[in-house]
Amino acid sequence: MARTDEQYRRVLTARSQALESREIDRVPGVRPEVAASWKRSLFHSVDPTGVRPDYRKMNSDRLSTAALPVIERSLESLSGTATSLLFADDAGRLIGRWTDNTTLRQALSRSYVEAGFCMSEEVVGANGIGTALETGQVAEFRGAEHFSDQYLAFTCVGAPIRHPVTRRIVGAIDITCRYEDTASIARSWITTLATQIEQQMLDDASVRERMLLSSYLTASRRTRRPVVVLNDRIVISSPGATALVGELDQHVLWEAVQRVCTTAATGTTSVMSPDGVPVPVRCSAVREEGRLVGAVVELHSVGELDEQGGPRFVRSLPAGAAVPLSGGGLPGLVGHSSRWSAVCTQAVRAKGRRDGVVVSGEPGTGKLSLLKALFDDDPATTVIDCSLEPLEGTGAWVGALRDRMADPQGPVLLAHLEALSPGAARAVCGLLDTHPVGAARIAATVTTGGDVEPYQPLVERLGVSRIAVPALRERSEDVPALVDLLTRRHAADSFGRRWLPEALTAMTRQRWPGNVRELESVVRRTLAGTASGPIGLGDLPEEVRAGSGPRRVLTQLEQLERQEIIEALRAEAGNKVRAAERLNLARSTLYRKLSAFGIDAE
Repeated sequence: MARTDEQYRRVLTARSQALESREIDRVPGVRPEVAASWKRSLFHSVDPTGVRPDYRKMNSDRLSTAALPVIERSLESLSGTATSLLFADDAGRLIGRWTDNTTLRQALSRSYVEAGFCMSEEVVGANGIGTALETGQVAEFRGAEHFSDQYLAFTCVGAPIRHPVTRRIVGAIDITCRYEDTASIARSWITTLATQIEQQMLDDASVRERMLLSSYLTASRRTRRPVVVLNDRIVISSPGATALVGELDQHVLWEAVQRVCTTAATGTTSVMSPDGVPVPVRCSAVREEGRLVGAVVELHSVGELDEQGGPRFVRSLPAGAAVPLSGGGLPGLVGHSSRWSAVCTQAVRAKGRRDGVVVSGEPGTGKLSLLKALFDDDPATTVIDCSLEPLEGTGAWVGALRDRMADPQGPVLLAHLEALSPGAARAVCGLLDTHPVGAARIAATVTTGGDVEPYQPLVERLGVSRIAVPALRERSEDVPALVDLLTRRHAADSFGRRWLPEALTAMTRQRWPGNVRELESVVRRTLAGTASGPIGLGDLPEEVRAGSGPRRVLTQLEQLERQEIIEALRAEAGNKVRAAERLNLARSTLYRKLSAFGIDAE
């Protein structure tokens, strides 16, 4: 046993009493940071009588590459000082140990303080390495201040090592000696060494990492809002950003930001916080030679942004409450993506005109809902389904349309204009050519993807204002808001039906070939299959869970290519061989693209 003194014996007595009584919050005669570490050690069920940490052979990494040359240059300062230098990764596992004192080396080895063994606080209790990693601060323990008996003979001082770009803790450096040699410990020396390692890591950082760091520093100086700069590997965040977003998954945030920044320099979106609340964000692309390498993200409080600055969100709404608007005062519509915001802007402009409006898009995208919102859900609005014309007969159907068009009370909405027979289309063209000023306003929806020849003259007459509604896969950041809207529409008690972040993330990652209509079907099935309470990933239909893994965001060119493949498969009734021939692709290339683009061709 090492030589002790009165201070050592007082702390040792206090430690024994504290461990016996489990009253660790305040221990007389013990520094608060030491007592706090003891409390954490008890929480992790560390055995104070002694521990044997697990061993794993360590491999070289970027931290070691930067740190080892710095450490080797510093060893001369330790020569003859009866001290040892310890170096660990961010998990507390020792990468290296250096000392020229044989007695100290043997004592440390008996306590498993050598390369490959873990020194994290939750494994071995209070110590310089583990506590520095836990707290992010310099940690010092003298003799009896250690939690485990096997370290009572030592004094150690550990300092965290932070990545110079992300400022996240990546390792720790520690100087240790026997308790009786405590005077040889130089606290300032170990903190200086940690700083030198961080500087070496900065010198070794890639151009891309430096670019992201520069973007972070610029953004931090420009705004007082919480700021995050990230890509798929790196996250640099201010303390305020960490507090607001919490433990939000980096890849989820990056996916949401990519969807905005892949095709735009700036934009707004939202991410789901761990408690299920959408957090509005404004993001700006960071590019290197035109290629997206990261983004600057400013985080806003819930409900903070107005319609000029971006989306506005609410934390929770009771059943029947008003839905947050997408912009421009269009009732019952939600969404804040750049694609959807552009559509809403067009709709608001068309709202104040008396001309015709044509809304086009894939099946299920919400074309008719947009038209109804454009006319403020006027109860006098008449919706006439063009697909019923063959059933009712062309003459009767056109006659009823003529009578309604003559009535100035409320607009007339022609749904599925593409379903009209050529004869009916010509007859409607005639009605429009003689439609008097001041009569009912006419608008129509057109489903894209079919033969446009029969109804193209109708579109030309009606479509003074033309609005193309994007597919849901092109505005997937709107999925959480749509899920909230549909839940309140279909749940008997929507107030208690909160969708957990992992469920919303899975929903956001779907391709949704059936668009909003398919999303609504999944929401209804999920609600029907769960009696009450929050909705998690396990509550979703199997096909949604199966497709919930991380997915790379496709470039605009890849999205176009994906759509061409889907159209070829549809044209060939799903036959991959003929689809490959139609696309002039080798079959192996088609199969590879089907997998890469997430296309289910079965």
